[in-house]
Amino acid sequence: MNKHDDETTTIMREEIEEAVNRLKKSKAPGVDNISAEEMQAAGNSGTEILLSMCRKIWEEEKFIQMWKKSIIIPLQKRTQ
Repeated sequence: MNKHDDETTTIMREEIEEAVNRLKKSKAPGVDNISAEEMQAAGNSGTEILLSMCRKIWEEEKFIQMWKKSIIIPLQKRTQ
């Protein structure tokens, strides 16, 4: 029996919807080049895709290696 079989440990659709709605707009996209606005505009079909991916990751306890990458660009503040 999988340690995640308990229904209380599964990822719920509402959790995905809440996380997508909390994304900050007008921010640079990550290495996947998908912006918060695009995620939010994806609607129900986008939510279903994310839910399916998150549940698979949760059950298999593995995630895409690309998600470990990030790009940090230092920006110099303007002086007045």
